[in-house]
Amino acid sequence: MSDNKDKVYLIGAGPGDTDLITVKGAKILKQSDVVIYDYLVNLDILKKYANPKSELICADSLTLKRYSNGFSKRQDLINKLIIKKVKEGKKVVRLKNGDPFIFGRANEELKSLLDNKIKFVVIPGVTAATGASCFSGIPLTSRDVSSSVVFITGHQATERDMNWEAISKIDTIVIYMGAENLKDIFDKLIKSGIDSNKPVAIISNATKINQNIIISSLKKIDRIKAESPAIIIIGDVVKKEKYFNWFKKSKKILFTGLSEERFFEDGIYFHIPFIEIKPLSDYSNLKNILKEIETYDWIVF
Repeated sequence: MSDNKDKVYLIGAGPGDTDLITVKGAKILKQSDVVIYDYLVNLDILKKYANPKSELICADSLTLKRYSNGFSKRQDLINKLIIKKVKEGKKVVRLKNGDPFIFGRANEELKSLLDNKIKFVVIPGVTAATGASCFSGIPLTSRDVSSSVVFITGHQATERDMNWEAISKIDTIVIYMGAENLKDIFDKLIKSGIDSNKPVAIISNATKINQNIIISSLKKIDRIKAESPAIIIIGDVVKKEKYFNWFKKSKKILFTGLSEERFFEDGIYFHIPFIEIKPLSDYSNLKNILKEIETYDWIVF
């Protein structure tokens, strides 16, 4: 069986909760030599699943600028880094928040790999939109109020021509990365004919223990302070949050032990182990303690 390392895995890390990465994605992380991850990826995922010997590189540490004019330079550096690590014979994982093919900017990286005759495999992930939807109790589709959904990216919405009239007619609108441009986006939608009373949900830190939801309407944008990263959902489906928001209604329990998470309990367990068991580099002191203990008639703990 050949050991072909000349291959890259693009993996979706999911929206934040460490357990929302796919089983396959977690298995591949355990075999990696290098993980190049985006800044939105929950670092606990790396602690939990990545090979302890893996080299962990945050893609955003390559340049200071994330968007606008800095993006092309940053992407070029990421592409070169991936290729460099592959050529070194490393097992490389490119870890992206959510799903690699939903505003994950995978196209440029895949093209670079093709140009350099490097094989790749793409592992899907739970999207930020579906994570925010499910953990807020807001279905993106519902037979009674929504049979269509559109995803748009907020930080590009003000930089390019978009068919706002068509978008405004979609039942449910989901906006990624739009917290900083909400007023401009909402104004464009209202001018394009959407009802200014249309309900809006802003979900920050979706699927994490500190998830926060703001429910409002398009016309009340001046009163809204959105926290990034956030998913914005616009449409009548937002009204269902008050019925279906199981996450907000559930008791949150921080579990610090070593055993596995408990699911069929009263509440939601967030597992953050405070204890770690590792082998000692030198057992001589332990041996001395054990020899001393052997001389005791009894021991009280």
